[in-house]
Amino acid sequence: MSVAYSHLAEPIVAEVDGQIVGFCFAQLIPHFEPLYVMPEWRGTGIAEELAQRAMKKITDTGAQRFMCVVQSQFAEALCKKLGMRAVPGVIYVKDSEGG
Repeated sequence: MSVAYSHLAEPIVAEVDGQIVGFCFAQLIPHFEPLYVMPEWRGTGIAEELAQRAMKKITDTGAQRFMCVVQSQFAEALCKKLGMRAVPGVIYVKDSEGG
């Protein structure tokens, strides 16, 4: 896999018996997302392990704070479990025309 801006993001992969079962990107801007685990591997602790590895990767750069965009109740619960706090506010996005 080629990453155009490898100094800004690094993939973290979970493997079981040589099969990739989940992944996460530690983005050094500083936030991490996406975090994905194959459905049959959910509930096994892989998401928490990926999140902890991403947080370590980011904090190892000296970052004092980082964020994670949450789009599900599971992700929200995981962030809370890992000691993150919700920040009030709004994130704006622009969808492509017709999208």
